[in-house]
Amino acid sequence: MLTVAENELITRAGGGPICDRTQEYLGSSDSVITRFRRMLIEQFRGYADGRLPPSLAGDLPYESRRAHGVIHSESVNWRDAIALQNA
Repeated sequence: MLTVAENELITRAGGGPICDRTQEYLGSSDSVITRFRRMLIEQFRGYADGRLPPSLAGDLPYESRRAHGVIHSESVNWRDAIALQNA
């Protein structure tokens, strides 16, 4: 089991070099990657301009977010199950 300090070192040093992705070809199934990268770039630029990223601004309702784990039968739509639980 690694200590917190060891995990921190791995996190800082383990990312490797920043890769040039300008020549990378992404297909239509990679749209989430594209959106995520754009979001990160917007957040970095905002931070450079003095704005806090949404995750640090304090206006996200973290107290209403939680993990949900349950096994339903195949006949149950997961959206319906969550709606019933939150009702």
